[in-house]
Amino acid sequence: MSKPENYASVWDAIADTPEQAANLRARAELMQKIAARLKSYGWTQDEAARRCGVTQPRINDLLRGRVSRFFAGRAGEHRDGARLPRARRSRSCLSWVPF
Repeated sequence: MSKPENYASVWDAIADTPEQAANLRARAELMQKIAARLKSYGWTQDEAARRCGVTQPRINDLLRGRVSRFFAGRAGEHRDGARLPRARRSRSCLSWVPF
């Protein structure tokens, strides 16, 4: 029986490098802050999607904590490379997020 490894966080356990773990940790924290803000507004997923300029399934992914589907690059950039235009982001529900 091998000795179990200990990790500082779940991100350290699933990432290949410390940099990847830090990236995952930062994305998860940002998603939690966005989800908390959406909840404080009392919006439905449909309303949040409309106001944020994304689809309802993306809001659902965010609220369900699906980290791998968000912010593969810079903050404000989705995994597929689509980036919200600057003007649209500044007027969206995410305008308080430091992009």
